[in-house]
Amino acid sequence: MKKILYLFAALLLPVLVFVFLKFFGKNEFNVDPLFVHDLPINQSGCSVPQLPYHIPDSVLNQFSVGEEGLMLFLFAPQDGEIKRNLNRVSSDFPSLTSSLILKDVSDDQTQFLKKCIFFLSEPFNLVLVDSSGTIRGQYKAHDREDTDRLVTELTIILKQY
Repeated sequence: MKKILYLFAALLLPVLVFVFLKFFGKNEFNVDPLFVHDLPINQSGCSVPQLPYHIPDSVLNQFSVGEEGLMLFLFAPQDGEIKRNLNRVSSDFPSLTSSLILKDVSDDQTQFLKKCIFFLSEPFNLVLVDSSGTIRGQYKAHDREDTDRLVTELTIILKQY
């Protein structure tokens, strides 16, 4: 009889924990902004930014960025793999096409912007910036796993907005 009682208690305990967490628990994730508490590494030749870091308004105005939404800055030519990954992101978020802005950065200042403003180091070439100018993530646009991470982080960020 004791064995049956112990077996019943052993099976009942996980059920009670599950029911408790189901009704009283909250399962949420957070994508922390980058460069809020720590400065980026190896940024020699750049001015020391103030923390928490935000992209300067002069840079955002240079790219005609609006007040709302999220921005993706791409620092690479769009080859087949990058186009495929970016199309996947836009297809996963069809309602986001008006508020997710892709800016292709390819001009004389690319290296300065990449190194001193967006703090990208190789192999990263894609930056997610929110409407306040905070860097939310850095990605490899040609890598499928990083594209999956971008999609996951966009899902989490959009749930917060």
